[in-house]
Amino acid sequence: MEASASNPSLLGQHLYEAHFQYSDSINDQHIRLLDLEFGHDDETISLGIETYKVNDYPPYIALSYTWGDTNDTINLLCNGKTIAVTRNLHEALWQFRENRKRLARLEPYTRSHNQPLHFWIDAICINQGNNKEKSFQVGLMREIYEGADHVFVWLGPADKSSDVAIRCINTIGSKAEDCGFEDGAGLVTKIWHEIEFVSGGYQRVVSANPWYGKAMKSLFDSISGRSSQSNVLPITDLDNFFTRPWWTRIWVLQEVAVSRDTHFICGAQRLSKSRCNAFIHMYAALWKANAAAFRRERANFTKYRLDIMRHLVHQGPNLMLNIPNIYRRNAFQLVALLRATCIGSENLKWHGPHHLEAKRPEDKIFALLGLAADREELKSFGVVPNYDIPYEQTYTTTMVALLQQGHISLLSMCQASRSPNLPSWVPDWSRSVTDMLQTVRSDHMTLYPEFSSSGSHTNRNSIKVLKKDSKIGKQISVKAILFDEIFQVGRFPGRIDSKDVPLSEAYTWPSEWLVEILRLSYCTGKYYKRFHDRLSASARTATGDVAKNSAGESIRSGNTHFDNAVVLLRDGVRFIGNGRFRVETQCFLATQTINTKPKDRVTNELPLAFRIVGASLGRLPFVTKKGHIGLSSDDVRQGDAIAIIEGSQVPFVLRPLDKGRFSLVSEAYVDGIMDGEAAETSKFSYITLR
Repeated sequence: MEASASNPSLLGQHLYEAHFQYSDSINDQHIRLLDLEFGHDDETISLGIETYKVNDYPPYIALSYTWGDTNDTINLLCNGKTIAVTRNLHEALWQFRENRKRLARLEPYTRSHNQPLHFWIDAICINQGNNKEKSFQVGLMREIYEGADHVFVWLGPADKSSDVAIRCINTIGSKAEDCGFEDGAGLVTKIWHEIEFVSGGYQRVVSANPWYGKAMKSLFDSISGRSSQSNVLPITDLDNFFTRPWWTRIWVLQEVAVSRDTHFICGAQRLSKSRCNAFIHMYAALWKANAAAFRRERANFTKYRLDIMRHLVHQGPNLMLNIPNIYRRNAFQLVALLRATCIGSENLKWHGPHHLEAKRPEDKIFALLGLAADREELKSFGVVPNYDIPYEQTYTTTMVALLQQGHISLLSMCQASRSPNLPSWVPDWSRSVTDMLQTVRSDHMTLYPEFSSSGSHTNRNSIKVLKKDSKIGKQISVKAILFDEIFQVGRFPGRIDSKDVPLSEAYTWPSEWLVEILRLSYCTGKYYKRFHDRLSASARTATGDVAKNSAGESIRSGNTHFDNAVVLLRDGVRFIGNGRFRVETQCFLATQTINTKPKDRVTNELPLAFRIVGASLGRLPFVTKKGHIGLSSDDVRQGDAIAIIEGSQVPFVLRPLDKGRFSLVSEAYVDGIMDGEAAETSKFSYITLR
């Protein structure tokens, strides 16, 4: 039987009296390195540890991994004394020791395989009980991974599923490398214009690039999943592999971004970063081709092709594997990195970017500082790693710095699910944030078109941070227009949790949702006069006024969704009670002619239905006293104020407090005032948020 780190007979049962103690505290001028000793004792892992000056250390390997359960620990030896490490780290060290001959062949390690290898591993090389040292070392993390000769990514022990996935990635990924897919995500878009999924298989529809040639057509034909083929790609195994905990950890972004040479290790198997990258880009192109074909030939889709649609295997790894390109271009400020790593959904994950996690809330900031193009500027605002203060203070300091940079759009990240110790105007970045209606300035990752509810008004000098005893307090003063008040809040279909929409309901409830928004437009009898205008406004509101053009780019929807809304409304009539609403709906539908076949109508309504699903997660519709319908957080209440903050792209929902102060509830889509209509006729004045 193969040796295992979890086998008690192989771990050793020695009881050591002496526990390891750090002999000194280090700052940002020193690092510690470990020697993994390859002796003859097969029972106990033994490490040596030594302190080195920065820029004066031997070649070393930096480990990128997840700690795992901190309560599940195993003892090993460090300088001859016991130290407890998590089981996942112990498994990694065990595997490295068992494969020492292969590791020794890595340049510059030309030494005998019986000599130690130097490692940097955060759990041991940093005294985790010393917050001051930890703050220094975390600020040095980028340089540590940048200086490593290799970065080993430990994905965990192998199992049957991971073995299948890695074999597939190596086999198909090798062919993808031959086609140039390792070159980056940009190639996916290029290839998307080169191939088309048609009944005869994948075909090149543009012949301007013969470089792709037969190899590419052969690759896509081999994995197309036509009815005559078996399941070429093990979708479930791939999904399991790319959802292992490492892929969701925020620290790994920096660790991979600055690495000179990255190796993925799962059990005893290794996977090159370039091959993994090529496979992921190939899968992204495959998914896009299937998505386009789905609209035309949904009824003919096999289970395999549907599985490809359901499993966005490429989404998480895409961010991880392409972060080095982002870092080398010095492209993104902290505000954009926060957008890319904090927004997501627990359920319908294709509707948000990627939510990455950290065991400590403050690490959601600290882990991104090393990648941020504005790192030095943020340091001047006091945004530096500091584990001696509460994370709420770190978040508040960071938000103040970003607001002073002019990023008022970040107020859209403030949502109901937050720590009670945070001011309402400070996002809780430790939690998954529902995708924002408002784009983030300087965020090149966003695809959403901009609104301009402030009109021509900018946010210059519009925010004042109120301090208490020369320290940042919990209040800010902002210039705003109190435009309206929420009159009634709509209801999410009773059988569905707005934050956890089951996939089985994605095709069934959008018509009910559209009808509920349309109903709200009748509550005050103001603003909308014609049924056509009500339905157009309801379709815009249901989707946050976002649609896709023929090139797949996000645009303002306007009346783009109107025809599809008519189709959904026909299905939703059964949800309408008696009265004026029902009569007007039936009269309107009687005047609408349908020129498409039933099958085509189902296909045509899908873009609107899917867009409704994405826009509605965690949100509820409402109507204001002036008759405007809108969409906001599911925490909104009757009596909340609709405000336009100077310089913001979207309105906000504010809750009145005592002494004329307000708490920020959520951003909002409010039909009819998204392009500065209210801002041009009203005057901004200061209000206080706390």
